[in-house]
Amino acid sequence: MTRLRAVRTLLRGRRRPALAVTALVLLALFRLPLGVYVITPGGADPVSSLVSVDGGAPGSGRILMTTVAAEEPPAAILLLRTLDRHAVFVPRRDFLPPGRTLGEYLEDARRQMEESQALATFAALRFLGREAAVEARGLRVLSVTREGTAAGLLRPGDVITAAGKRPVRFEEDLAAALPARGGEVVLTVEREGREQPVPVAVAAPGAGETGLDGLASLGLETVSEALRTRFPVGVRFAATETAGPSAGPRPSLPHRPPPPRRCRPSR
Repeated sequence: MTRLRAVRTLLRGRRRPALAVTALVLLALFRLPLGVYVITPGGADPVSSLVSVDGGAPGSGRILMTTVAAEEPPAAILLLRTLDRHAVFVPRRDFLPPGRTLGEYLEDARRQMEESQALATFAALRFLGREAAVEARGLRVLSVTREGTAAGLLRPGDVITAAGKRPVRFEEDLAAALPARGGEVVLTVEREGREQPVPVAVAAPGAGETGLDGLASLGLETVSEALRTRFPVGVRFAATETAGPSAGPRPSLPHRPPPPRRCRPSR
């Protein structure tokens, strides 16, 4: 009887470390990320439910705002995501720009979304023949890719105010000032309170290993600095959980819209 009790006591003593190890493994599987981001298709919400205009009436058309979702799941969830044929897996070092935390990345994405909304509002009002204005002090550099021609020349925090002799306020201004056939452009950059010229190479169409030319060849992620707007009506966006430059209606609305035209109702 005494031996049986001793065996039971020994088994209990061994069971405790095993339970502790099991608990740690489960914690790691369901709580600890592995440094891999999973990108999957997001929602497709009607824009009419996300945008409201003072005094405006709901439209009869149907335009959807499509998004993508990104997460850094723990190991167990990551394993489940491998069953999704639409999922794309990106290492953290390739998802987050070098030297930036997730909090900084999300804050920059929020600013980019606000800029997208402002430019979309500006384009829509101008298309309708309404007075509208949007201004900025320059173009703030958020990150520079290692493969870009601006790597080692520009750094996060720089504010581009001109390209050659042309002022730069928005990304479109910078793109329009670059040589179409490649070459070099001298950027006026504010850095630590001082302006300085920075010559940057621009890849020609089809040149380079990446195949990127023009603005893309610079490898810059930017957002307009000190954005200011003046609109005749209030426009509100409800997509509070959506962020990033391509999340707003900006890609489908030109920054410089065509002159307003009169539309006849269809019979």
